[in-house]
Amino acid sequence: MMSTGLPQPTGSNGQIIVTQNERQALIQKLAAKWPLQLSTRIEEQAFEKSRGIKTNYLKFVQAYFQQIQKLKPPTAHKLV
Repeated sequence: MMSTGLPQPTGSNGQIIVTQNERQALIQKLAAKWPLQLSTRIEEQAFEKSRGIKTNYLKFVQAYFQQIQKLKPPTAHKLV
Protein backbone atom coordinates (compact mmCIF):
# COMPACT_ATOMS: atom_id res chain seq x y z
CA MET A 1 0.00 0.00 0.00
CA MET A 2 1.12 3.52 -0.72
CA SER A 3 1.49 5.88 2.21
CA THR A 4 -0.36 9.17 1.85
CA GLY A 5 1.37 10.80 4.77
CA LEU A 6 -1.87 10.93 6.73
CA PRO A 7 -1.76 9.34 10.17
CA GLN A 8 -3.64 6.06 10.54
CA PRO A 9 -6.58 6.19 12.96
CA THR A 10 -5.81 4.48 16.25
CA GLY A 11 -7.98 3.13 19.03
CA SER A 12 -7.76 3.96 22.70
CA ASN A 13 -5.06 1.31 23.10
CA GLY A 14 -2.91 2.79 20.32
CA GLN A 15 -3.57 0.03 17.78
CA ILE A 16 -4.33 0.95 14.17
CA ILE A 17 -8.03 0.79 13.32
CA VAL A 18 -9.54 -0.17 9.95
CA THR A 19 -11.20 2.77 8.17
CA GLN A 20 -14.55 2.62 6.39
CA ASN A 21 -12.78 3.24 3.06
CA GLU A 22 -10.46 0.28 3.69
CA ARG A 23 -13.45 -1.91 4.52
CA GLN A 24 -15.24 -0.93 1.30
CA ALA A 25 -12.09 -1.48 -0.77
CA LEU A 26 -11.67 -4.95 0.69
CA ILE A 27 -15.28 -5.88 -0.07
CA GLN A 28 -14.74 -4.81 -3.69
CA LYS A 29 -11.53 -6.84 -3.87
CA LEU A 30 -13.26 -9.94 -2.49
CA ALA A 31 -16.25 -9.39 -4.79
CA ALA A 32 -13.94 -9.71 -7.79
CA LYS A 33 -13.63 -13.42 -6.90
CA TRP A 34 -16.76 -14.19 -4.91
CA PRO A 35 -20.43 -13.09 -4.92
CA LEU A 36 -20.98 -9.70 -3.28
CA GLN A 37 -23.17 -11.13 -0.51
CA LEU A 38 -20.47 -13.65 0.48
CA SER A 39 -17.75 -11.00 0.27
CA THR A 40 -19.73 -8.66 2.51
CA ARG A 41 -20.35 -11.45 5.00
CA ILE A 42 -16.64 -12.34 5.17
CA GLU A 43 -15.73 -8.69 5.72
CA GLU A 44 -18.40 -8.11 8.39
CA GLN A 45 -17.44 -11.24 10.33
CA ALA A 46 -13.76 -10.26 10.25
CA PHE A 47 -14.55 -6.72 11.41
CA GLU A 48 -16.70 -7.96 14.31
CA LYS A 49 -14.16 -10.54 15.47
CA SER A 50 -11.21 -8.14 15.21
CA ARG A 51 -13.09 -5.23 16.83
CA GLY A 52 -11.68 -3.09 14.03
CA ILE A 53 -8.01 -3.66 14.89
CA LYS A 54 -6.35 -3.70 11.50
CA THR A 55 -3.77 -6.46 12.01
CA ASN A 56 -6.36 -8.83 13.47
CA TYR A 57 -8.92 -7.82 10.85
CA LEU A 58 -6.61 -8.75 7.98
CA LYS A 59 -5.80 -12.10 9.61
CA PHE A 60 -9.50 -12.93 10.02
CA VAL A 61 -10.29 -11.95 6.43
CA GLN A 62 -7.50 -14.19 5.17
CA ALA A 63 -8.61 -17.11 7.36
CA TYR A 64 -12.27 -16.82 6.29
CA PHE A 65 -11.30 -16.45 2.65
CA GLN A 66 -9.18 -19.63 2.83
CA GLN A 67 -12.00 -21.56 4.51
CA ILE A 68 -14.49 -20.52 1.82
CA GLN A 69 -11.99 -21.23 -0.95
CA LYS A 70 -11.66 -24.83 0.25
CA LEU A 71 -15.43 -25.31 0.29
CA LYS A 72 -16.55 -23.57 -2.87
CA PRO A 73 -14.97 -22.59 -6.19
CA PRO A 74 -15.11 -18.89 -7.20
CA THR A 75 -18.26 -17.93 -9.12
CA ALA A 76 -17.81 -14.28 -10.09
CA HIS A 77 -16.19 -15.04 -13.43
CA LYS A 78 -18.17 -18.19 -14.20
CA LEU A 79 -19.83 -18.21 -17.62
CA VAL A 80 -23.47 -19.26 -17.67
